[in-house]
Amino acid sequence: MGKNMKDWLRFSVAFWHTFRGTRGEMWPWEDGTNSLAMAKRRMRANFEFLEKLGVDRWCFRDRDIATDAETLEETKANLDEVVALAKELQAWFFEAAVGYKKKIGFNGGGGGGGRGVVKPADASV
Repeated sequence: MGKNMKDWLRFSVAFWHTFRGTRGEMWPWEDGTNSLAMAKRRMRANFEFLEKLGVDRWCFRDRDIATDAETLEETKANLDEVVALAKELQAWFFEAAVGYKKKIGFNGGGGGGGRGVVKPADASV
């Protein structure tokens, strides 16, 4: 056997169930709106949450990461903007995690996230 639990089971954070479910009001960053700014705040919180848990995978359903708007074009633009932010944060997250693992000499399997890595100032929740 000889494997860690994280090597057997690839844990992830489900965005909908963690940040968009019916208990979303319990999170301190929630402002009660369904705005684009709130969607971006949730995305930043998602990556901070991943880092704190030491989980390096996340998933989402079709449109739960971005807010709807008045028109289809605006809705698509909102999704595009949040996807761009998610890509940026994900690239930073994995780059930071790899850099941190190299710094401490970690060569084990599995994830681990970016524990101990200071986030850029613009990534605060």
